[in-house]
Amino acid sequence: MPIRNTSGLRVVLVNCGQAAGKVIAGKRMMSLTTIKAGLHARGFEDVHLLPEQEGLNFGLPVDLARLQTELHSICRDADQVVIGFSTTSEDMAWFLKASSMVKKEFPDVKRVVGGPGVVREEPLYLTSGRRILDPVEQILGRGFADAAVWGDAAPFVELICDHAGDISAVHSPGFYCLDGSEKVVGTGRGRYPSVEAIPYLVEGDRVSIITSSGCPNSCGYCSINKGSFGFSQAMIVSALREIYTKIGGRANALLKIDDSNPFAFSGQNSLQAAFNHLTASGIEDQYNIPKSAFFDPTLFIGPGSIQLFLKLIKLGVVGYYFGFETTSVKVAAKIGVKAKRNGIQVDLPLSQEDIRNTAAAILGLGRILRDNFDPIYGKPVYRIKISLMATPFDNRETLLRACDLIGLFDSLSGGVLTVIPTITPLFPFPGTWVRRQYLDLIREPDSLTALGDISQGMWKPEIGDGIFKVLNSLSEHAREDLSVEWFRGVIEGAF
Repeated sequence: MPIRNTSGLRVVLVNCGQAAGKVIAGKRMMSLTTIKAGLHARGFEDVHLLPEQEGLNFGLPVDLARLQTELHSICRDADQVVIGFSTTSEDMAWFLKASSMVKKEFPDVKRVVGGPGVVREEPLYLTSGRRILDPVEQILGRGFADAAVWGDAAPFVELICDHAGDISAVHSPGFYCLDGSEKVVGTGRGRYPSVEAIPYLVEGDRVSIITSSGCPNSCGYCSINKGSFGFSQAMIVSALREIYTKIGGRANALLKIDDSNPFAFSGQNSLQAAFNHLTASGIEDQYNIPKSAFFDPTLFIGPGSIQLFLKLIKLGVVGYYFGFETTSVKVAAKIGVKAKRNGIQVDLPLSQEDIRNTAAAILGLGRILRDNFDPIYGKPVYRIKISLMATPFDNRETLLRACDLIGLFDSLSGGVLTVIPTITPLFPFPGTWVRRQYLDLIREPDSLTALGDISQGMWKPEIGDGIFKVLNSLSEHAREDLSVEWFRGVIEGAF
């Protein structure tokens, strides 16, 4: 479709997501890079990514003023400006401050918000009968944005390229705004925008790429699924060839595969097929770039685990991230954990044997990595990160069992292998089954900013005195590196 006349229109994409208490520069965000690529594919070039400065804190007036200065320099000579904000649930407070500043200082600028924190939900009611508004309803109803995008960013690209920023003209799935009666209108989720090549981020010697999204597990606690998209094997091969020529041979090169479940068993896995192609053509051996990826740990349930490990090691995977979540069958059922056996999705509940086998498989992987030696390239440095959760449904026994498992994982560290087990509170993210199921147990379920203020805890005391104390302790120290000894002491003191 030809681009509509957008002369005088300028797009500014603002990241509100943070790491370690500081907003990440816009150019370092895959979400904004993808939107920019989608706009470029349609022929729209006047796109700016903010903040330009690294390390701002939108909670501080002085840093918000710096963002204002950046915006002023970009907006002052444009006839029309559309700002697209990207935010998570945890960073919603910073989006609210940034958007309020834009409304005050740049009243003619149109504001659109998207990202993982922008969600439409089926109507939710407390047992008292009070309805809880979802994030889209609250953001639009309270005037924090003129439009919202739920899902991927194609509706935003269409707003710019097909409708020249005219919000009232957009009727694409995933695009929401208020009608004349202040009612939210819109349906569905946005799809991934069309791009000419797969976007990726280069930061020094490290490259991050997403080749597909949409984990098939759909676990009840998970907030990452905005929809599904994927690229053809040819596009993936093309992107990887380009990446390999950019960073291949560098001492600290690393390819981060940020797919939600990149090595899931399936009939058609374009990423695995692309790597097979690169291996067959000799490019993989020529550059030998180390890789890191996420893994569904239940992939390793069954007798094929060792073969899969060896295949991944041969492919050069040095970084492994596992969402192990819980050691308890009852807790797994309570938070909606979905699992596969031998790579096949099943409706049967996760069994205690599944949990034991998964833990054994990850421990086995650690031992293999610790002892792995390549006669040509020497010993790579490996890293395994494993996340567990403490939930309102845990008790002293299940939490101590988690401590024991963390201790086992910790014991694998040494030499070329670093193992980092972590435990965090369960977040009742908007749009998840967990939030719908346990709405009455959530502290301030209608607050846009409560999930960002985790130091106050996310659950009500009604979950039980002991577990309430444990979850609040984890929340208070969420930004710190916690030892298993500290966590064990918290448990013993709480129950």
